Amino acid sequence: MASYNKNYIKHFRNIITKADAEYFVKKFQEEPIMNDPQVDGSLINRDVSFGKEIFDKCINRIESELNTKFNYLGCWIRKYVKGNHLKRHSDNAFNRGYVLSLSLGKSDDIENPLYVYEEDKVHKVILDTGDSFFFPGTILEHERDPIESEYFYSCYLAFQEHNTKSLI
Repeated sequence: MASYNKNYIKHFRNIITKADAEYFVKKFQEEPIMNDPQVDGSLINRDVSFGKEIFDKCINRIESELNTKFNYLGCWIRKYVKGNHLKRHSDNAFNRGYVLSLSLGKSDDIENPLYVYEEDKVHKVILDTGDSFFFPGTILEHERDPIESEYFYSCYLAFQEHNTKSLI
């Protein structure tokens, strides 16, 4: 397994507000979306035009808490519906990067966890609207069980470490 900084596996509660999440879902619904070949039955936008806007809402807190600068690589948003299953995988859309999995909202209070697999443990990640989980998505496999909610919007921001590591 490739190396990664274990300190970069972090749960960020309320990284954006619920109002921001609703705003981003509305913008997603106004953009071109397609059937998702990775998750049968879900809808996706793999090139969100407002991804940098989402990044800008999150990045100061991420860089401050991780004491590292990151560059924005891209953003995609998926609308899951009941029964959709994100199979176990690692991301290959970018090289040696990190992912922020960000919940933009769902139809109810059902957990619909994200599972992230490290060599020695499994992270069961529960995300409420506005919560996120930062991890090396190109290295660590991850998945979701079949979605139990009627719908669930999830945003994925891709990052790469900036050449300058320390903020100090």
